[in-house]
Amino acid sequence: MITGLPDSVAWPLLLFMAVVTITRFAFYSTNSTQYDKYLNYTLGFALASNLLRDRTIETCLNQVVGWDLTTMQQISLALMIFVGAEFRGFTTVWRGDLPNEEAIRRHRTHRVTAVVCCVVFLVAATPARNAGEHLEVHGGWPAVIAWSFYEIPIVALTAPLMWMCIKETVRRDAAFKERLVPLGGIVIGLLIAVSNPGAAVLALLEELGWLHSVDYRLAVHSVIFFTISVFANMLAAVPCLLAVHVRTGLDSMSRTWRRLQPMLADMTRIVPAIVFQLDTPSRYRRKTPLDVHQSVVQLRDAMLQLRPWTQPLDNEEAERFLRQHAVPPRQHPEALRALRLARAAEAKLDGRPAINNDQTETTTYRGTSLQEEAADLLRLATWWPAARTYTGSGHAMEVAQ
Repeated sequence: MITGLPDSVAWPLLLFMAVVTITRFAFYSTNSTQYDKYLNYTLGFALASNLLRDRTIETCLNQVVGWDLTTMQQISLALMIFVGAEFRGFTTVWRGDLPNEEAIRRHRTHRVTAVVCCVVFLVAATPARNAGEHLEVHGGWPAVIAWSFYEIPIVALTAPLMWMCIKETVRRDAAFKERLVPLGGIVIGLLIAVSNPGAAVLALLEELGWLHSVDYRLAVHSVIFFTISVFANMLAAVPCLLAVHVRTGLDSMSRTWRRLQPMLADMTRIVPAIVFQLDTPSRYRRKTPLDVHQSVVQLRDAMLQLRPWTQPLDNEEAERFLRQHAVPPRQHPEALRALRLARAAEAKLDGRPAINNDQTETTTYRGTSLQEEAADLLRLATWWPAARTYTGSGHAMEVAQ
């Protein structure tokens, strides 16, 4: 392979790039944002560029259209020019400091520049193509011109990409996961900054006879282009993986909903009046904040309905429960709240008369957000099974007839 990598390494990475590119074109093209479209084009050009460097593809194209290795190398490099242009369009829109129409208009300029650079590159690289030699090997002033125009769109991408990624990384409100993508972008920017300007400079020094770097450039260029493409696809795969993560119900909201369901199932049998159904419940494993909100409201309502049967716990019973279930000291309040609630449920199921009391401990908590409310109920739900079993009402908890 022109990439200089063994097939056992290159082919899995090419397959990864193909899967990411096809997935993004399939799911992030229709009704997608402008930066999604630009990123898709970036990945498409990068995939085509790297496929042209595969030995099998090279052989097929040579047999079908008669292209030699030199021609395919130059077309591959020409496609990388458009990779730089489209990726720059992505960074322009992502920064968000321009109106959408202005960003699109500016990107047209990037594309026109890429076309001009591509034409000049291919014209300047013609002597190497006619000689059947790699551009690095053939050398000459035309090669210096070719490398210079090749680098214009790619090097122009470096500064805005680095600036955008650094801003996203240092944001105070950015979570660790949100920093991973811009950190990857910084790696790409560094690879571009280190490798690409050197191509024209080294070609110039070679032509002046000041430095011999042909072998170095042949070894580095193919690998660095491939590496940049792999990193770009890794970043582009993140939204796809997050979408899969959410759709399969592995996100925090869906996990919260599932953890509340055992306790909610018991409460709906004890206090059927709390049941209500949303107009459009989620049909998949993914649960929305509305689903969690419904569970929170039902559980709070059940706790309020059980308040007339809620009584203070005997100190000896509380200590026995905490000791029997090895409750950590920090979780004593939640465990005892669960035990009080289980005792109230037991009293209601046994048909004991309601009493007038001011025990509001199980119902006074009011968070300022859905996350806080859900977190409080999760702490309570953690000890609910133990409390329910301890009170002897762990059997199916059927409502007394």
